[in-house]
Amino acid sequence: MKTTKIKIRIKRIIYTVVSLILILGLLITVFPKNAVRATMAIEGAPFSAALKCNPKYSQSNSKAFKATIYTIPLKYSFTDMNGFKVSMFDVRSYLWVFHIAYPTQPEF
Repeated sequence: MKTTKIKIRIKRIIYTVVSLILILGLLITVFPKNAVRATMAIEGAPFSAALKCNPKYSQSNSKAFKATIYTIPLKYSFTDMNGFKVSMFDVRSYLWVFHIAYPTQPEF
């Protein structure tokens, strides 16, 4: 009897933690600037840089790439796995509410 109660409690705790993480992840991506910050943290930028940076919408780059481009200051840019400095993000909207930022680089 005790082991089944313990198993049920453990399952509830696990489901609660997973649900909270998913909800927090969705709430973080509601605003485009927060989506850029979350992507920076996931991609390997220092966490303090991800929190301190202020991503800005770049109208000129958005017209050139025909996408929604946000840029971060060069002092907060970071090197991705391929060795490129990342300071531009292509932000895409899903369900008109949630945003995901993809690191992008201009092609020369």
